[in-house]
Amino acid sequence: MRNYVMRKALCRGLLGLTLATVSGAAMAVDGVYWSRDVPVSAKSGDGTALTMSELELTLPIQQLDAREDGFSSAFTINETRFDWQGATATQSPYYWVGVPLRYYQWRSAQDQLRIHLEPGLMTDGEVTDTKALGANLLLAWRSMPQRDFFWQLGLMVDRRFGDFRPRPNAAIAWHSGNTELLLGFPETRLEYMIQTGWRSWLRAAPDGGVWREQLSGQTGTYEVNYRSWRMGLGSGLEWRSGWWLELEAGLQRARQLEATDATLASVSIEPKPNHYWRAGLAWRF
Repeated sequence: MRNYVMRKALCRGLLGLTLATVSGAAMAVDGVYWSRDVPVSAKSGDGTALTMSELELTLPIQQLDAREDGFSSAFTINETRFDWQGATATQSPYYWVGVPLRYYQWRSAQDQLRIHLEPGLMTDGEVTDTKALGANLLLAWRSMPQRDFFWQLGLMVDRRFGDFRPRPNAAIAWHSGNTELLLGFPETRLEYMIQTGWRSWLRAAPDGGVWREQLSGQTGTYEVNYRSWRMGLGSGLEWRSGWWLELEAGLQRARQLEATDATLASVSIEPKPNHYWRAGLAWRF
């Protein structure tokens, strides 16, 4: 009983830290968001310019917390559109339809084993067989030696990098008063509660993707890979209890888009750095 109470205290102490961002997988916050960037010319590669827009919806399904373990699930759908000027590639909208699953198990009074899995369908709407299946994955060990601090190490596969290669996952998180800090890979975030119902944040994270498509008049399946890093400043206002209006704007760097055009040639573009904005409604209960 004593260990259970201690564990609950540790979790409450770090509850405000958007801990899903430490997952290493592209598991979005529950809500609906729209994102768009500023048109920018090419730094190198094929075509002359690139613009990207994104629409996201994530709905919670279930959450269970017990003495020794916990489980949660959700449903997410993401639509991404590219306007690649000067090229005949990425002319369809692309979709990621996933089911984020999170499981944790207490291994001691302070240590957790965490498993995050998000199987999904990455498609242009035409490819619906096994070639369109993919998954984000995290296997991590989290230690909470203090109520306001934890560290985490693990291994992840995260399609936000534009591929499914395994990468290390590492993070330390600290909470004091109205300030929360997460330093890690793949995401770093500093959040400050200005007053009750009003918070702001700075964050840096990858924001790419992988999709499979079928080109018009062709029978094969082709891959689209997008890589990008976002560094943004955001703010959120609690409109109703648990309902947050959020707005974020910032910079995009290290971007690259690779695909196959209408002639079946492999093409790629590296746009110049540009700006983006992201707005949405989040529900946090």
